[in-house]
Amino acid sequence: SISHDKGRSWSSPSRLLKGDHHLGARWSPVLFQPPRSGPSAPPPPLQLFFSESRSCWHCSSSQCAAHFRIRLRSPAFHPAQPLLGPQWRAGGDILLSTSFNGKDWTNPRKIHSEAAEGYIPKVISNPPVVTQHGDWVLPFWRQAARGEAHCKTKAKDYAGVLLSQDLGLSWAPQGHIVHPGVNPVVDRLLEGAIVAVPLSSTVPEVARYQHVGSPGGGVYKEKLVQFFRTTRDTTYTSTSLDGGRTWQPPAKAPLPNPNTKTHVIVLTNGALMVAYNHHKYRIRQRSNLFVAVSSNQGSSWKVVAKLENHFSLWTMYHYPTLVQVGCQVYVTYADHNRGIRLATIDLHFI
Repeated sequence: SISHDKGRSWSSPSRLLKGDHHLGARWSPVLFQPPRSGPSAPPPPLQLFFSESRSCWHCSSSQCAAHFRIRLRSPAFHPAQPLLGPQWRAGGDILLSTSFNGKDWTNPRKIHSEAAEGYIPKVISNPPVVTQHGDWVLPFWRQAARGEAHCKTKAKDYAGVLLSQDLGLSWAPQGHIVHPGVNPVVDRLLEGAIVAVPLSSTVPEVARYQHVGSPGGGVYKEKLVQFFRTTRDTTYTSTSLDGGRTWQPPAKAPLPNPNTKTHVIVLTNGALMVAYNHHKYRIRQRSNLFVAVSSNQGSSWKVVAKLENHFSLWTMYHYPTLVQVGCQVYVTYADHNRGIRLATIDLHFI
């Protein structure tokens, strides 16, 4: 769906990928508009990342399983009687499609396989960041299936990034970030949001690594920071000083987190802005959807907007995404079982 009037109205939704016979669920679509290569250069194509389930599924009945196994052998097969399909576990392959107009999209290509790294599903949730050297760094995580499921692996969960040094043509996994907790069933780092912030030459964390592929090498003058969803009522962060290739052990951040996704961006004035749920975990409740800013790279935060603050069973305002356009920030988020909401924040008033 496309809006030509800053979100006031939207075109009728259309299916992006037509005619394919995919089996698995498709998860967490993420749009990314790369920057122009120069002032007079044409805009590069819009990028759409998503993951697609491949092998981790569960059927609650033998009839469902029998029909689904036939579909696995022949994806074009559809049973005469519609049946409740399998329950897919999160993640799979990570795919990428591109478009110059937002309507016509290329066939998705696989940029990271579920079969890689021990055959564990891969999941994304937030867009990549572009480093000072022009690399694209996409946060993702590996997520083993929870509960009963037909899967090919029992591999461990951990987070990291996909790194591209050629404008998205090829990608390589980097990083092995693990939650410091002792219970691997619940202590996970999910749905990382990544930002690049400058390093000061006066602080001891300044890193001087040669940039692979950069003519003559280079000096890193920025750090990458990932903000993670956790089950421990607080956001965790991890920092990279070498463009995403290695990551420091994660640590608690001064932002509450009730096991929900956050999104963080760098505003044009250099401040950080985060959209998040400002409360501790509540069963089947996600509210207090707030927006906050930080002028000290995340050491402290000031709430500047309270988008939602109503609590009740099955009230869930969650999965926010931030986009700055000029002096306005647009915040999209899900209203559980009701649709998608869009809020606008005028930066002149914060």
